[in-house]
Amino acid sequence: MRPLMPTLVFLCSCAPASSDRAIWLRHQIVAENMLWLPRNPDGLAAKYQKMAADPYDYMRGTAGTYYVDLTRTADIREETVFLNTPEANQILLIGDAHPENVGTMLPGDARPPFDDREVVVTFNDLDASIYGPWLLDLRRSAVGVAVLTLGLAGCDDGCRGAIRDAQIDGYRAGALGDPRPTDVGEVIVDMVEEAEEEGPAQDKLLRYTTLDDNDQRVLIFDQDLDEDGQAIFPLSDAERAQVDRLMADYPKPDGFRLLDVGRRFGSGVSSLPATRYIIVWDQGDPDDADDRLLNVREVLDPPAVGRLFAETGDRFIDNADRIEAVSAHVWAPDDADGAAAGMRDEPLAFKALSWTSWFQDLDHED
Repeated sequence: MRPLMPTLVFLCSCAPASSDRAIWLRHQIVAENMLWLPRNPDGLAAKYQKMAADPYDYMRGTAGTYYVDLTRTADIREETVFLNTPEANQILLIGDAHPENVGTMLPGDARPPFDDREVVVTFNDLDASIYGPWLLDLRRSAVGVAVLTLGLAGCDDGCRGAIRDAQIDGYRAGALGDPRPTDVGEVIVDMVEEAEEEGPAQDKLLRYTTLDDNDQRVLIFDQDLDEDGQAIFPLSDAERAQVDRLMADYPKPDGFRLLDVGRRFGSGVSSLPATRYIIVWDQGDPDDADDRLLNVREVLDPPAVGRLFAETGDRFIDNADRIEAVSAHVWAPDDADGAAAGMRDEPLAFKALSWTSWFQDLDHED
């Protein structure tokens, strides 16, 4: 069954009800998410509940509020001399550089053979990317790591300070073009090893699809949401029509065949109510070696702070163009995902990414 409307939680636990700041936060978060109320109230309620249950998920779900908060007048803010030149305000930002937006990718075409390609580690979610002050990326990433370490047993203020200093040193080294460190830490090593193990086995493809009576790969649809609120369901007529419009705008490779498609629920935090589709496709090979999955997801506007600091009107046509442009600029190599593309269903914008086990993400709960 499709998700039902759970109790709507407006994050009253963030601070006492009498606090002026708590009132401001509540109003800001509600205003920021108002677009979902007529479109997907179930997804919005699930987003609020997920944010209320975990500090890290709260941080992930309030990027827009975070940046609006930075623009407010307050006497508690530290003054900085680093943003007093136009050049310092015109950097292409990741936008939401928290740890869970880091992951592995496999350059090129996400199909066998894989022997001659090497997994890369990069920021893989660039939905919030925009031009703005460089300090915002560093500050947002530091907030993400700070919230992450709050849940680590044995990590005291000294531990968090050491992590903060290492993060700043790493940002500085990257900005200066210094060689990348060879010792990247056990967390990154484990993530790369997981990609190298599950990627060739096509774990995700085999987990979510099967072969029908005609040996054509199709999705395995769920009957209900799982314990994490996730599921893939068959499309409604309206969703099928939207997929047709989106795929008309997708730069399909030669021989492209759409084999099956479903609506995905329960993924992400900030974009949890956004529309997501999983597409099964191939290029017409007689066997199933070219079967692949495409993850198509709605893309929203970047944080307002980027538009306050940067004149972006002549840079991007729309969000689909923005996602394509920043991906080509940030990802190294620029074909980190050979299936990536921006897509349009006016006035909405979507992005398409490969959905394979080569693509692993950091998980703060791990």
